[in-house]
Amino acid sequence: MSDIYKVEQESIHLRRQAKEMVDNAAEEGYSTIDLSAVEFVSRSVADELIHRSEQHDVELAGLEGDVDMMIEAVSGQLRQTAD
Repeated sequence: MSDIYKVEQESIHLRRQAKEMVDNAAEEGYSTIDLSAVEFVSRSVADELIHRSEQHDVELAGLEGDVDMMIEAVSGQLRQTAD
């Protein structure tokens, strides 16, 4: 089995979807989630992806375009509130 969990959805709008995706990937033993096919994630999804991936020690890969920008925006906001 590959250690990369490939997400095939073009967009992820619901926090619940992100939670289930990361939880399932971690339970199945994946160490990386490939989001290269995803073109859009909402701010709440980006937040959930960051928190769940850190909680389960799962890497987010294939971040491109709007998805990368949203993850970076939320990550930056989280870093500022932690300071």
